[in-house]
Amino acid sequence: SSSNLAKDDDAAEALEIRLQELTNILSDETRRPLPHTCIQYASKKQIYIPIGKIATTSYNEWIIKEAVHLFATLVETDEEAFVENSNFSSSLTNLLVRITGVNSVRLGSDTEAKVVELAFNITTKIRLDRDILPVWFKAEPPGPRELEK
Repeated sequence: SSSNLAKDDDAAEALEIRLQELTNILSDETRRPLPHTCIQYASKKQIYIPIGKIATTSYNEWIIKEAVHLFATLVETDEEAFVENSNFSSSLTNLLVRITGVNSVRLGSDTEAKVVELAFNITTKIRLDRDILPVWFKAEPPGPRELEK
């Protein structure tokens, strides 16, 4: 389980290496001719959901860094419309909120830079296609106090 990753350095390192390998496969595939079956598989199976959950609960900076790199790789591909997918946006938003929040693991400057770069890449894609905006920013239903007014 991911909560044990904070205590098991070998398991955490193995997971970090596997995430790195997966990211490299996806990144390499984007430079090859179509079809990109690994990217299609990543989209169809929504591999980013468990990866985001593992990273948020691992409290391991190296796993978090590799998860951020994987999300960035998926954002950079224009295939499979990851940025337009509400499950992708929810998973990534949850990851970013959890790793930058009050009780999060302290991130090194390199990891922080990757997080900022990822956020800017998403912002750029939204700016280029404003129809994506509702996927990333949802209105909250009114709370009990707003309903009473």
